Amino acid sequence: MAASLPVLFPQPQEIELGAGRLVLAQGDTGLCSIVIPGDASDTERIAADVVRSAIGARCGLWPCVVSDRPLPETVPIWIGESARPALERVPAPTDTTDEGYVLQVTSDGVAVRGLGSAGTLYGSQTLAQLLSLDGAELTLPLITIRDWPQFRYRGLYVESKWGPDRMTLSDWQDLIDHMASLKLNFLGVGVYGCWNIQYDQKPTEFMMIPLRKFPDLKTPKTISYYSGREDSWKAVSYLPRMFEEDFFGEIVAYGKQRNVIVRPHFNSLGHNTLLPRLYPEISARDSHGWPTGYGFCLSSPATLDIMSQIVTEIAERYLLPHGVTHFHVGLDEVGDMIGLYSHHPQRRVSPWCECEHCRQKERKELFVGYVLELLSVLKTAGMRHITLWHDQLERMGVLNEDFVRQLERRGLKDNVILNWWTYGIKPFDTIRPELGLRRFVTPMTGYYFWSPYRSNLINIESLSRTGSEQGAEGIEAYCTHDEAFDNHQRLLADCGWNRSAVKDLTTWQEKYARYVFGDAWESGLQALQAFDKISSPGSHLDVLQLIASYRYTYVSAAREYPRGYPREALSSLIADSSAAERLSATARAASEARARLEELLHAGIPRYRLAAQLATEAWRSEGLARIFEHLLNMHNSYCRARKARSAGENEEATAALYYARGQVIRALQLQKRVAVVLEETKADYLLPQTMREWSSLRPFLISTLDFLDRLLDNVTDAELPGPVWIDE
Repeated sequence: MAASLPVLFPQPQEIELGAGRLVLAQGDTGLCSIVIPGDASDTERIAADVVRSAIGARCGLWPCVVSDRPLPETVPIWIGESARPALERVPAPTDTTDEGYVLQVTSDGVAVRGLGSAGTLYGSQTLAQLLSLDGAELTLPLITIRDWPQFRYRGLYVESKWGPDRMTLSDWQDLIDHMASLKLNFLGVGVYGCWNIQYDQKPTEFMMIPLRKFPDLKTPKTISYYSGREDSWKAVSYLPRMFEEDFFGEIVAYGKQRNVIVRPHFNSLGHNTLLPRLYPEISARDSHGWPTGYGFCLSSPATLDIMSQIVTEIAERYLLPHGVTHFHVGLDEVGDMIGLYSHHPQRRVSPWCECEHCRQKERKELFVGYVLELLSVLKTAGMRHITLWHDQLERMGVLNEDFVRQLERRGLKDNVILNWWTYGIKPFDTIRPELGLRRFVTPMTGYYFWSPYRSNLINIESLSRTGSEQGAEGIEAYCTHDEAFDNHQRLLADCGWNRSAVKDLTTWQEKYARYVFGDAWESGLQALQAFDKISSPGSHLDVLQLIASYRYTYVSAAREYPRGYPREALSSLIADSSAAERLSATARAASEARARLEELLHAGIPRYRLAAQLATEAWRSEGLARIFEHLLNMHNSYCRARKARSAGENEEATAALYYARGQVIRALQLQKRVAVVLEETKADYLLPQTMREWSSLRPFLISTLDFLDRLLDNVTDAELPGPVWIDE
């Protein structure tokens, strides 16, 4: 009878499962030893440690790692080149990279060997997932696996944003280890990116690494938030940890040892305010000749000179010493921006320079010229894989055969990679394979960790299918790293390694339920489906995004800034006759998801932490909907109080005011309760931004309570004022 298999991520390409199991440890007795070659590479040693750590974590016994031959009377686990004799009769995988591997478990022992050291590491990761603790026995199924990847590059792009800017070196190393366990081999790291005003009347700017030639380029932050655990307001001031401790090179080196290429993303033109603001000589200029502090003057020699110095320093300091030749130059969303200036937030500012030299050329000519020059600089600096986003080339109508010819003339065609990105449900019709350029597809694996959870599973599956069908070289997902999006990363791993194994999302969701919930997977699947109802695109998510605070941090051309949250959201609900019903339905759906998940948390499931993350997200969604239910009730009760007071029915008016007050108190209690849950669950580096957004409700609730208390403390016959919470 064939042994059963645990859930594997990613799913191997070929599995031959035999009958029976191999025992590696029994009770307090270890029965195996791990064998590596005497001249083992660093990656082979890491592969051996993966297996040793997995065995130790499962049964508390840590096998010895030995060279060349196993310890007497132990089951051998042959790793890397030491496994070659044991696997001589097993055909090698049909892989064009060094990431394919063969893994075989027989009654005589275990052998894992890759086509290269990367494959050996990946085979060891699969072996670690195959371990099962059956009572007092640690066992492996008798099995042969031949495996190789579908996409050459598979990975994540972690944006330069709140959260990643607080990640420690250890946090980044943990992320790389997690990626390696999923056979993800590519980590993009945003090191420079800028957005418009959102908080504190300042542009949102992130500089994640220090540059010796440009020491003024730094982005200090202060985030204030209410702590439910401490029942007080807190403020944290900091520079990005990667900047302050200058450990980006260590991240690159750590990734290299684990077959994870770490590539910097340094934006320019769009998402670019810090450089032109601090160095006005390279800034785009308006029609009067004044630097705008946004975009570049593409006619100024100083622009390319400064950018050349920056990218060359990054390449020489952080990448080339570790043999990494990948670089991302961004160049997405080069368009007009509002919310650039605190003194005039509604002013629309162009990134395109209007100086007398730039005015003489078409924008697309300037843009392509700049792209070609920057690519040439990077190639001269030793970069061989240079990525840029596809959207601006396509938007300007220059992603065509002429652009390809210009790349060819400069010897750049083979070095350029286009990142085709979309975060919607419908993928591209085409990623232009006929142009012959290298291409990645970029879905999203979770980004807005500070807002109600939004599922991107459809986006990942559909875009991976497009990439596979149209010959994309890689799949690299846009994200900030939050454990709550573990399912997104595991789906990405499956789609990137073995796309054909992901038949449909319904089947894959069952696989994930088995992984998280074990024997309780059927109940777990129902919980995941209930959670999908509030997190997947649809009416519940629409409600949550309407009432969540983040959209109101952006400047609107039609409203004063800062915008009045939650007044603006509450006013929209008050004006909508169906709002109460929709809010209630969303709250009930979130409550059902939370209840199902919390019930499973008490059932001894295998992946408690992952289920707890989703339960917390359901809490956040439920809490937000319930708070706005209380606010709608408060408003309606206050309107009844005004009507009663106008009719001279003072007792009825006072009772209605007390009811309104009670609704605000319940909202405050709920805001604090969810704050505590978030603080108990979320990673330390995510907390300040998570709590800043959740805390944005609290000042409004307190001021509204104070307004109602003043009315109740000074009861008169006078008419009640209009509701102060309506955004006229």
